[in-house]
Amino acid sequence: MTRTLLTLTALFPLWLGGCDLNEGPGEEIGETVDAIREGKSLDEIGDQADDVFQRRSSLEKRLDAVGDWLEARRKALADGTEELGDNAGQALDDIEQRMDKASKDLKDSGESVGEDIEQAIDDLETSMDELVVTPKEKKSGER
Repeated sequence: MTRTLLTLTALFPLWLGGCDLNEGPGEEIGETVDAIREGKSLDEIGDQADDVFQRRSSLEKRLDAVGDWLEARRKALADGTEELGDNAGQALDDIEQRMDKASKDLKDSGESVGEDIEQAIDDLETSMDELVVTPKEKKSGER
């Protein structure tokens, strides 16, 4: 039984990632050991881990949506099916750079996700919403 608890104690920080999103792995190990000693159920500890993984997954999906949106805008501009206002090319480049930084930050965050990454993604989505995209009107005879 002791060997099992020691093994679980060693593995939980890898699985949990970060129940408290601002703590490092050392603190997470300590909290995991304390939780086991206090007799918290594995289900309760697992639920906390699931919350962290769901949050991370949600942020990854939102970043994927930003990337898809950006790719669609660039394709539509290249095809001539959309027009953008002044400085739109720079705005798209800015969104792409910020998206790349947020993706890197999320990847580098390991298993803990800070509020700064979520705020960066919120800002990206706001920038997307603010960018004026106008469908280009077809001239007579065009398909």
